[in-house]
Amino acid sequence: MSNTVFVIGATGNVGHHLVNFLVKLGIDVKAATRKPDDYSHAGVTPVFFDYDNSSSYDAALDGVNRVFFFAKNADIQPEKP
Repeated sequence: MSNTVFVIGATGNVGHHLVNFLVKLGIDVKAATRKPDDYSHAGVTPVFFDYDNSSSYDAALDGVNRVFFFAKNADIQPEKP
């Protein structure tokens, strides 16, 4: 079994610290991003992932055995009647 971690939120304020930590431990990391060509981090494989595009899930998660999910709070306001 592989020891690959998929980090959703790898480009964020908290997620990038986790990515750095995992890489220092020698763990293979896949970073979820909508723009993999723009993501550069030594020891990390950027992969296309988009919440709104379920066709991106299988390829992004291929070979992964752990997932970390970091997301900021949604700013959702209830509709007014």
